[in-house]
Order: sequence, then C-alpha cells, then structure tokens
Amino acid sequence: MADKPNWYEKNGVEPPQNIPHLSEEEFEKRFREAGEIKHGKWKQVGNMLNCGACGNHGFLISTDHILTGTDEQGLPILKDISKMQP
Repeated sequence: MADKPNWYEKNGVEPPQNIPHLSEEEFEKRFREAGEIKHGKWKQVGNMLNCGACGNHGFLISTDHILTGTDEQGLPILKDISKMQP
C-alpha cells in the first residue's frame, strides 16, 4: 500500500496545510474565560429573550410570560401574565 500514490499525488494537488489547533492549556484558558462571562441585560422581543451581556444566546419563552428583570446571577426573571387580573 505504501507504493501507491496518494490522492494528492495522483491528482497533482498540494495536500491541505496542517494548522495546529489550540494547545490544551490555551483551550482550558479560553474555556475558563468563557465561563466567567456574566449573563444579563436581557432584552425581550416578542417571545424571544436575548442576552445583551454576551450576545451569544437567546431562547423562546411562552407568550404568557414577560421579562421583569434579572436576579443576582444575571438570569432573567419572568412573570406569568396569564394569571394577572384585568
């Protein structure tokens, strides 16, 4: 099998560059830093909540709920408006 040309040689193409990924130490550092991001500054648009602190995530909520603020951990506080008196 070693005497057969590989696909790149057979087709006259340079093989792709091998670009090393992050070292394990660098990966751990970046993962730790990402975990330290404080969530908060939530914004409600329709039934979508978006995190304004990091801008990387959001989620859908029931149309029976509205955003009323955040707790001490920066998580959204929702109020069930279906139980409110008219």
